[in-house]
Amino acid sequence: MGYKSTNNGVALQALVSARYFGLLERLGDSHLSATQAFEQFVLAQDVAQRKALLVRFLRNRSLYSDLLDRYKSPTVSVDTLRSDLIEWGFNPIAAEIVLKTFLKLVEYVDRQQ
Repeated sequence: MGYKSTNNGVALQALVSARYFGLLERLGDSHLSATQAFEQFVLAQDVAQRKALLVRFLRNRSLYSDLLDRYKSPTVSVDTLRSDLIEWGFNPIAAEIVLKTFLKLVEYVDRQQ
């Protein structure tokens, strides 16, 4: 992943995020491996398959899965998303972070070719 060591916060955060999204799995006390789904993504030639796998990775996080289920329309307003996140208990700063992250991830999936 480009880190010299896993003994720093940035590397650990990247590894934890990769596990949460289903890209890595633990093989033992100190070993991680790419999941089969991630290997399929890397090797996929078909755009539809790549997008489906990316959505699958997003759905590994229950919040993103809930947002994808609730807002199937790409025309949902950012204000609606923000308002709903605050109604769900996020403070305004956290809601903004979740909103921006979610929108960037969805944009990334949509840009896949």
